[in-house]
Amino acid sequence: LGFQLPRWQKAFRLACSAKKNALSVFKALVSTFRSPFCLKKALFKYLNSVFVLGEFFLMQRVLTGIDGLDKITLGGIPKGASILLSGASGTGKTILAMQFLYNGAFRYNEAGLYVTFEANPKAISWDMESFGWDLKKMQDKNLLKIYKLNLTATRPEQLEQQVEAELRIISRMVKELNIK
Repeated sequence: LGFQLPRWQKAFRLACSAKKNALSVFKALVSTFRSPFCLKKALFKYLNSVFVLGEFFLMQRVLTGIDGLDKITLGGIPKGASILLSGASGTGKTILAMQFLYNGAFRYNEAGLYVTFEANPKAISWDMESFGWDLKKMQDKNLLKIYKLNLTATRPEQLEQQVEAELRIISRMVKELNIK
């Protein structure tokens, strides 16, 4: 991970990753300290962190299919989470998103939708072919869809109507493809 975790976090992570019950997690924590006093002191010091960390490790996660990312996120992204990719042009946002969607379709048979404001869907597909990803095959199986928003309004009231229409279209695609 590039940084050292305190002993209690390592033990907690190990016990949780093995899907042990709360008693096993506690025993693993106790075994990493020389005395009950050290354990009590550490737990008192990090009490809030333990609860937050416990929720972090015990929540359901969705594998991204991106080995390095799944490793640093300790098993994928939280199930049901909304993830915003942000960054300057050329930082890999589209590649990361498409790799997640492609892996979901190819490895896990999960449908996905990529929505773009500017990029041409054909250009995105063509760019992703350079990684050896057969997006066309996934699109033919209704496991992947690339959709470009159609926002051409020049007045605010028109824009609001267009956004609402686009959201209805996206919602319909999500239902039709059974996207989770």
